Amino acid sequence: GGLGWAQVAAVDKLEEIRDLVVRLRPSAQLEIEVLQAGREPIDGAAVTARPRFEPLGQPYGDYNSRLGDDPWVLETFTARSAASGIARCVRLPIDDDPIHAAFGFLYRIEVQAPGRRPAFFSLELYPVRPTRIQVLLDPLVPVILTGAVATRDGSPIEGAMIREKRHNQGILTDEQGRYTMNLEAPDQLSL
Repeated sequence: GGLGWAQVAAVDKLEEIRDLVVRLRPSAQLEIEVLQAGREPIDGAAVTARPRFEPLGQPYGDYNSRLGDDPWVLETFTARSAASGIARCVRLPIDDDPIHAAFGFLYRIEVQAPGRRPAFFSLELYPVRPTRIQVLLDPLVPVILTGAVATRDGSPIEGAMIREKRHNQGILTDEQGRYTMNLEAPDQLSL
């Protein structure tokens, strides 16, 4: 099996489409070996391959386009690493249409595992040969964030909510307006 698509113009009161041709696209294979610092494999890492070409994905802007809920589609674009650390996506569609030549082979790859800093990168895939890469996931380092919330005149504010947006984790300030939060080390922090 494969994946194909066809574009259909939106027409008011369309009742029937005849002779629609859907051409199955060639597919590429991606094999990612997910490792931790000592080169030990990581079991259960989530790998997502997001197409960067239309109509399946966005070549510009939001790279996190939704893949849908269909199990067959999700199975096509996602994988989990085995005990060996290997995750395989074996039928990733390639858009070989010359109109999309600039992006037709491009994917955004996401590799995530609990307690590890995720990896995100772009990769060109080709149907001629499987693409094999290694990804090293660093451990997340906990960060202790402390501070205080006060009014303009310096009076402490008790009960103010301090929330870290990425994990929706929050804490209230104490009677002196102080707070302490234990967080995973982010690339950037939004409060």
